[in-house]
Amino acid sequence: MEKKDKKQKVENGLWRAYVRITDSNIYEKLKWLEEVKKVKISNAIPNALYYGLDEYIRAEFGEIEVGEVEERTPTSTPSAPIVIETIPDKRIEEMVRLLQEIVLNTTLSKSMTASLFNERAKHLYGYSVRPEQFERGDFRDTPEYLVGHEKMVMRQIQEDRRKDK
Repeated sequence: MEKKDKKQKVENGLWRAYVRITDSNIYEKLKWLEEVKKVKISNAIPNALYYGLDEYIRAEFGEIEVGEVEERTPTSTPSAPIVIETIPDKRIEEMVRLLQEIVLNTTLSKSMTASLFNERAKHLYGYSVRPEQFERGDFRDTPEYLVGHEKMVMRQIQEDRRKDK
């Protein structure tokens, strides 16, 4: 079911939207259509928005003389041109290298911390741990209580990336 906007309502099964006109030039043209040409404005607005008000008047009535409606002039001054500064390739390569180094160090730290945690847990349960198991990395897996949290954070990161695209 579609969510209704506060400024919309359903009449005879059709959506009705209320439009606020803030441009006096457009208002004068719509008023002229309503008063002089007897066009029901509620029907004219969707057509005017689709075709453009001037084109709609020309297509329907073959004229565009609405009266003494002055042309709209821009109220703001032109903005300065947009300047895009790029980062040199050497700096980007250096940033990528540093990020790769951070990922490597984080992975090593995580693996060693998980190994220590898992070895200690085995010891607390009364299992004997052989040194070669520890050296081979048999205990490097992320502890179970952190796996769910890690998956949740990774999902959030992926959703944020999709939103940014």
